[in-house]
Amino acid sequence: MTSEVIENREVAGGIFRLTLAPDPFPATVAPGQFVMVRTAEGMDPILSRAFSIHDVVDRKIRILYRVVGRGTGCLSKRKKRDGIGLIGPLGRGFTIPKTMKTAWLVAGGIGVAPFQLMIRALRSRKIHTTLFFGARTAEELAWYRDLEGQGVSLVVSTDDGSLGEKGKIVDVFRKQILQYQVDQTCRVYACGPRPMLSAAARLCRDLKVQGEVSLESEMACGLGTCMGCVVLTSTGYQRVCREGPVFPADSILWE
Repeated sequence: MTSEVIENREVAGGIFRLTLAPDPFPATVAPGQFVMVRTAEGMDPILSRAFSIHDVVDRKIRILYRVVGRGTGCLSKRKKRDGIGLIGPLGRGFTIPKTMKTAWLVAGGIGVAPFQLMIRALRSRKIHTTLFFGARTAEELAWYRDLEGQGVSLVVSTDDGSLGEKGKIVDVFRKQILQYQVDQTCRVYACGPRPMLSAAARLCRDLKVQGEVSLESEMACGLGTCMGCVVLTSTGYQRVCREGPVFPADSILWE
């Protein structure tokens, strides 16, 4: 698709929210899917970058990203009305069982990106939802109030204690989840750095609750052709871009 930039706004230090109007617009977008984005006008960088679909509003796609290298640096300079090429939606998103009544979303840093769209899907099914959102400092959570008032409970933490509870978000989640009656109507969804996902998967195993994790990986094609984003699972190597990026938490061999 060719997409027009509607807005490309910095919402926190080095974190941008990009709004695109794709033409044609994808018929369906599942929470947890991603798009491959051409970050610059020319061929440098030559490869597209993978970004979770943050939200879909009025036939427009939003992407939340952090500037970490040349590609995202180029993307941060794109202006209103610029044209950007993208492919998507791609990959396997989150699943929402019909019997589910409680959802716990665990996000680390920019791993919160796919959860705005997920929150919309959960709210439409009247599922009680809590978002646990952690980052290193308050600056990285500067825009978190955008998530308030959306019918979900919100718990935030920072590594340095500058906002919310002090500590890793999985540890905060562990303390709070022990207050609940955990059963098969509950599910955990996590996205963030790999150590955080591994800890979330262990917690799911200990509490015997089902969980899904969205993996981050560098991708060259995003279509499953290059085999550059494989991850080892209980059934062998699988492609993050094709069989993922969302996997059952207990299927990933973390060590």
